[in-house]
Amino acid sequence: MKWLVALFLAIFPPVHEIKPGAQILSLDLAAVNEIALARSNAERAERWTARFVKRVTTVSQNGDNWDIASAPEGASLLDRQAESKFLSHLVDTLGTLTWAQAAPRGGLESFGLAPPRFSLTLTQSNGVVEKFDLGDFTQLPDGGRVAYARVIRNDAYGPVGYVRGAALEMLTMITSFPELRNRTLVDFDLDDVDEAEVFKKGKKLAYAQRHGNGWADARHRPLDFDFGAQLEAISHLRVLAYEDDAERAKQLRKRVITAPDFLIRLKRRRGAAIEIRAARAPSGLWALITSRPQAVVQLYDTAIQHLEPAKSR
Repeated sequence: MKWLVALFLAIFPPVHEIKPGAQILSLDLAAVNEIALARSNAERAERWTARFVKRVTTVSQNGDNWDIASAPEGASLLDRQAESKFLSHLVDTLGTLTWAQAAPRGGLESFGLAPPRFSLTLTQSNGVVEKFDLGDFTQLPDGGRVAYARVIRNDAYGPVGYVRGAALEMLTMITSFPELRNRTLVDFDLDDVDEAEVFKKGKKLAYAQRHGNGWADARHRPLDFDFGAQLEAISHLRVLAYEDDAERAKQLRKRVITAPDFLIRLKRRRGAAIEIRAARAPSGLWALITSRPQAVVQLYDTAIQHLEPAKSR
């Protein structure tokens, strides 16, 4: 009889049991290399789905790199870099999700699970898949913030329970798909930069090279301005929007390449030199960076102050 029970459990594994304090996921999160995320917003009557894959060939200064494998409604993206630091942190915090207790009986609609506010499908590098849905957020009598959830394994839905954990706060930060695109222009470690040149409308404003713990000019004399601070500011330039229409991107690219207001050339210890070009257009401040050849991005207007060395302002 025991062998029959074992065979039955092997063919029909038990649905996830809700044990207070137990993690809701059994995956090795460090081995997760694909995330499918569906987000619903009942107030806006919208639902979108996107899929992200880990880039296994390179590691950024912020950890793993993630790319967008598919965008909502199959939208075409010229640049597919995802907000890697956020996604890596999200995957890490999923390990904090634990069961608080089973939820009372009720319809899925009453829990915000039809459709769920969030649906995540996680895939390990060995092909193992685990899914879970999150519904409405609520509070338990002890004051703890929780969300309704259920886990799906082998296409079998588990019971609804309350979950808690830091990942809940991470997920609430996701209100739209554009937030999951790489919001930083520079995608490499600026600590590798040894030399830099800055041009404004074709005129060289500054040359800088590393010298000891600081920066010097071509004659190895210390600079009279803090170029390191400017480089740090450049590393944090934020992307306001992407241009994904091929024709509009072509026109903007031509404008920025042929008549840049600013050109910053960065020579690295390893790898090819990088150029950042920026130009104003009627629609705003647009930029290109050679490390991301497909990206045509709009910067915030305030970025202009970080492109020009302090001594020349």
